[in-house]
Amino acid sequence: MTFASYLVRIRAKVTMSPRFLVYLLNIPPLLESARSLALPSINQANLNPTRYGQIKVGVLPLREQDAIAEYLDRESTQIDGLIAKVREGIEKLKEYRTALISAAVTGKIDVREEVPRGS
Repeated sequence: MTFASYLVRIRAKVTMSPRFLVYLLNIPPLLESARSLALPSINQANLNPTRYGQIKVGVLPLREQDAIAEYLDRESTQIDGLIAKVREGIEKLKEYRTALISAAVTGKIDVREEVPRGS
């Protein structure tokens, strides 16, 4: 679905897996194709159903589409989990940084470094 000043609903034919179609319509070459077909207007591009219909895609056998969509679902879930762990790590590092700065400012730790003589 796409929302402009109206809603465009795309229904997959029986030869197309809806999940696969969602992935397909979000890959950069197809997004670029859609952008090239959009009519520019004030503060947004207008891609109406007729123009959406001009986008051509190759159709794999349904079984392959389903297998690809399942693979992408699994990989996306794994990537989302990794992103969550990285964000969690970043938050912990921010907390450690804040604690380190606080300890240095309050004198709980000595951050002065000895400067070797003759430097």
